Amino acid sequence: MKMTKRILATATAALTVTAALAGCTGGTSSTTSTAAPSQADANKVYNIGICQLVQHEALDAATKGFKDTLTEKLGADKVKFDEQNAQGDSATCATICNQFVSSNYDLILGNGTAALQAAYTATPSIPILGTSITDYGTALDMAEWTGVSGMNVSGTSRLICSRNFSLTLKQSVFSIAQQRLTQNIRAIQSHLSLRVRATL
Repeated sequence: MKMTKRILATATAALTVTAALAGCTGGTSSTTSTAAPSQADANKVYNIGICQLVQHEALDAATKGFKDTLTEKLGADKVKFDEQNAQGDSATCATICNQFVSSNYDLILGNGTAALQAAYTATPSIPILGTSITDYGTALDMAEWTGVSGMNVSGTSRLICSRNFSLTLKQSVFSIAQQRLTQNIRAIQSHLSLRVRATL
């Protein structure tokens, strides 16, 4: 159980870092353990299945960031990825995720709504992380969505990312505009000061 909590906590952190690097924060929930890893955990090589719905710049970046961060956190010799692309086909997502379950992987990343749905349909026990998901309530068919799945699913929400990214972008634009306005005012004040001195 400690091993499952460790990989889930590390993978969730990786997913959160990936989202943050893309201008997104929040939208995650996880269970973390502060207990020191046992010797068995230290020697464990984690097998992680990645089901990506379709090749797309944003989804590719999410997968790459997830893999890079997990590799950095766990070590390249401690994690193996089986990355599969469903080419936009939901049935292929199901086939891929069923293969991950048959192989008894430690964690499954569902990149895209159909990939997440296929993963949670395939297993009630293997930890699943989702990314590039707009609405978990709809994806998981939960009418009363509270932000916590209550099952083996966690991850980041594209909706929250979009809002946070939009807010961050607006703040950045405002900050740049404010800096330029301040610079222009100072330049005008300096120019007027020089002209006043010249006429005296």
